[in-house]
Amino acid sequence: MTLENYLNKHPKKFLVFDLDMTLVKLAWPSDIRVSSLVYEYFISLDKNLTAICKRKGYSGFNMMIKKYGSKVKKKIDDIYLFWETKMLKQAVYNQKLFDFIRRNKKYHYYIWSNNQKSTVEAILKDNNALGQFSGHITGTDVAFFKPEPEGFNKIFPIKNFNREEILMIGDSKNDEESAKNCGIDFFKIDQFKKPDKNSFK
Repeated sequence: MTLENYLNKHPKKFLVFDLDMTLVKLAWPSDIRVSSLVYEYFISLDKNLTAICKRKGYSGFNMMIKKYGSKVKKKIDDIYLFWETKMLKQAVYNQKLFDFIRRNKKYHYYIWSNNQKSTVEAILKDNNALGQFSGHITGTDVAFFKPEPEGFNKIFPIKNFNREEILMIGDSKNDEESAKNCGIDFFKIDQFKKPDKNSFK
C-alpha cells in the first residue's frame, strides 16, 4: 500500500517523517559499523551494561545516557556527526516522497530523526525542501534518541493535539516503537532495502 492510499483510508493532518532510509538513504561505509565505534566507547564506561545495550539499539544508547549523563549523548552525537557529514555527498533521495510532499499542501509536515541537525538541514536544503516542513527535531535537539518520546513532545508541545490526526512515517522497528510510545499511528516505508536488521548503522 502506498502512503497516498493509506491516507485516503486513514485521513491525517500531521505527517511526521523519519530521515535516513525514509526520505533519504545515507551512504554509510561498508567497511565499518558506526555503531561499533559507539560500543567501543560504551565498553570504556561500563562493559556489563554495554552487553545489554547491544541488544536494544537506540534504546540501549538511551540506557547508557541515562546512567552516565549528557557526556555520553555528546560523544554519540560527535561520532554520528562525523560520519553523516562524510556520507552526505553520496545520499540518495526518495524522490517519490519528496514529490508527494510538494504535491500535497493539505498536510503539515515534520521530521523527527535521530540524525544530526546539520545532516537533516543539509539534505532538505539540497533538495529544496526546507520550506516544505513546519519543523524538525533531530538527535542534536534532544537528550534521548527515539524511541523516547522527547522529540515528539518538542514537535507537539500542546497537550490538546488530536493524536488520531498524526502519522509517523518511517522504515524501522525503532520508528514503529516511537509511534507506539507516542500513541500515534505508523506507516512503514520500504523504498530502500537494508543490508541487515540493524536500524542505526
